[in-house]
Amino acid sequence: MRTSGIRISAFSPYGWLRRELRGPQAQALDAARRLLRPLANFGALRLVGWEMGVSPQAPAPAAAQFLVREMAPSELATVSKAFDRPLGELHRRSRLGDRCFCAFAGAVPVHMRWFSRRPTELPEPNLFACPASDEIFAYDLATAGPWRGKHAGWATRRQMDLILSAEGLRRGFLCHTGSLPLPPIPEGPLQKVLLDCWFVRSRGGRPFHSRKLVHPLYEISAIPAPEPARQPPQRKRAPRNFAERRPLT
Repeated sequence: MRTSGIRISAFSPYGWLRRELRGPQAQALDAARRLLRPLANFGALRLVGWEMGVSPQAPAPAAAQFLVREMAPSELATVSKAFDRPLGELHRRSRLGDRCFCAFAGAVPVHMRWFSRRPTELPEPNLFACPASDEIFAYDLATAGPWRGKHAGWATRRQMDLILSAEGLRRGFLCHTGSLPLPPIPEGPLQKVLLDCWFVRSRGGRPFHSRKLVHPLYEISAIPAPEPARQPPQRKRAPRNFAERRPLT
């Protein structure tokens, strides 16, 4: 269902009941959900994809005030302090090959986003994001409070897309999880909603998703085998002398 270019979140029983019920009935529904929480997780999941060649065009004044660059491992302490992330966890991501981009306002980092090219676990829906060899999966996007709504995220993604597309990457994915239902987001040429569903995950059991999963989301039993590394074409060695060109008879 679409309204004025906005994709509405997929139907969910809890979300529908919560909107329909009022007063004591709504309170009883919330209480039942809290009681069931030790037995099962309820939530919503939205997968968004975009093409690297189509970068967001943030307003010039907003984009000009940010300097966007990739963070080196030696700078992760700055990221940890600015966005309240454990430094050990950030170093673990870096050792696994994940990369971080930040937008700076002066010398202060105001937005960060990480991306991975390996299978990445999504604990809440109990899924793995497995991008292909020319794709990325973005995660842990964060903007400092005073800078929210000032296009720091768009400026970061624009610069990141330019750098990664030059490296041969062509597509990105991002997954939102949260309570039911997720708020609507704008959809257009810059990003497309690929999956919008709700899930129930019992403790120790297999999760149930209201819609069929799409790439790059997989259950652990269905993770695809890694793609073989592409080998550069072998060039034929030019003969060094006449004897190699034509054997003697």
